[in-house]
Amino acid sequence: MNIAETAKLPNGVAIPKLALGTWMIEDDVVAAAVRTAIEIGYRHIDTAQAYGNERGVGEAIRTCGVPREELFVQSKLAAEVKDYEGAKAAIDQSLETMGLDYIDLFIIHSPQPWAEWGTDDRYFEGNLAAWKAMEEALAEGKLRAIGVSNFQKPDLDNLTQNASVKPMILQLLAHVGNTPFELIDYATSKDMLVEAYSPIGHGKILENEDIKAIADKYEVSVPQLCIRYILQLGMLALPKTATPAHMKSNADLGFDISAEDMDTLKSITAKDYGDASMFPVYSGKELTKDSAMKITRSGSTASVQGPADWFTGTVRIDPMFQAEDPGRVAGSHVTFEPGARTAWHTHPAGQTLIVTFGRGRVQREGGPVEEISQGDVVWFPAGEKHWHGAAEDTAMSHIAVQEAIDGTAVTWMEKGRSRTRTTRADRPRRGPRSAARSSFARQPRADQAADA
Repeated sequence: MNIAETAKLPNGVAIPKLALGTWMIEDDVVAAAVRTAIEIGYRHIDTAQAYGNERGVGEAIRTCGVPREELFVQSKLAAEVKDYEGAKAAIDQSLETMGLDYIDLFIIHSPQPWAEWGTDDRYFEGNLAAWKAMEEALAEGKLRAIGVSNFQKPDLDNLTQNASVKPMILQLLAHVGNTPFELIDYATSKDMLVEAYSPIGHGKILENEDIKAIADKYEVSVPQLCIRYILQLGMLALPKTATPAHMKSNADLGFDISAEDMDTLKSITAKDYGDASMFPVYSGKELTKDSAMKITRSGSTASVQGPADWFTGTVRIDPMFQAEDPGRVAGSHVTFEPGARTAWHTHPAGQTLIVTFGRGRVQREGGPVEEISQGDVVWFPAGEKHWHGAAEDTAMSHIAVQEAIDGTAVTWMEKGRSRTRTTRADRPRRGPRSAARSSFARQPRADQAADA
């Protein structure tokens, strides 16, 4: 297979069939990874507002030495943005952050905010409003194509039946052992291309003996077999890695899987994602909220208040990690409406914030209020008293990661007193975490074997 081989989107735009994914590759190292991939021959690069690495991806695109028109860049609208004005601003923000004149493909990351994953509210009106902003950006030349990710049939119908421009691509989770054939067939029947993220799966999927046996038959690795499987089903493949050796092997696909072996691979069930099950798309179930919080609803907005008035204003929380592993690592994707903020608080093992959307403010005890914006990474050392929140005139989303020590992840301050938020600590800690810029130490790393 030619690494630059393309398919055609419904509007005639060519899109390379094999892409490089950059999820969980940090902003300060992603530029080097993307430049390496481009040197190897990759021409299709995927990022997202939620990844917090658009700046680095844009830097690589601008400095790699390959003409911009020969590269295909796709990014995704933050899942929490479900309104016209917010989506319009987010598109412009991505362009500014990446330093690009246009984005080749822009996708709604999820039909629901991550905090609402698996619930009954499908956000039909919000997705139509966001889609309208994307249609306008398409007409203005800011975007060359538009699509969706993680949408189910009702979500697709909402756009195909009510929007002026139909979705051109559906990005979804698909791999050997978990291939949603019915949804894939439905999307293609509506003239969409389908792109599979995590085509290699995660965790124990890579240890499946049936898959290994077929890979051995072709004298290829399990990742190579899994990517080839996706391509032979007519989908685009989006494996993620920052390791040059893996980039090369993932693109070395000069073999064909027989029809008999394809049937065998289609019949395999492998949905154990190991540690990655903490993320919404791999959970296979509806996420639960942090039990220490009181959640109240007004319409479709989740307003969160804690027993010590932890937040001022409206805050929505997506418990990305804490729902599955609260005893060791507490991590959330948090959205603050304009002017909303936390109370003063501390973390016993420190905290990392990665701003994924908008602009905000932070203040450390005794210091000035500092402005932060999309792509910024902020580290609060252990025990440092601080607060953070959105700017007065715009919303902000960030990923917040901190580790519990002896069951305590955060201590909130109120009227000179402190209150401690505790989490389950029924598993032993693995020792103190290094006070590095990034706090993703417990998550699958870009340079580990479980690239997806």
